[in-house]
Amino acid sequence: MHHEYIDKLSQRESVIHRLDPRIKIIVTFVYLLMVISIPRHEPFSLVPFILVPALLQVLAEIPVRYILKHTLYVSPFIVSLAVFAPLFDREPVYEWMGLTVTAGWLTCGNLILKFILTVF
Repeated sequence: MHHEYIDKLSQRESVIHRLDPRIKIIVTFVYLLMVISIPRHEPFSLVPFILVPALLQVLAEIPVRYILKHTLYVSPFIVSLAVFAPLFDREPVYEWMGLTVTAGWLTCGNLILKFILTVF
């Protein structure tokens, strides 16, 4: 059963499981605000934020497969929105290997990275 597996995960004894729930909520809220506040044309600024969910996953001893599986359930919604960004925002930003990168592609990457960081 699916719910039994979640119950097993919640009963683990780890550093994260022992923290006060209020601390977890405050830290999560601050993290989400920081990720969301990154401008849409700066997806590379989100790279350092990958460390937070990765560290929490390791400390809480939650299987990566479980997280990825549940993240993939909701990914079609954000991906369907992100793929349209390059069509609407065609302002050239810079050239890379002879290709012009538009602001729409940066927005697309930003949306997908923010989705991964906030849902993971």
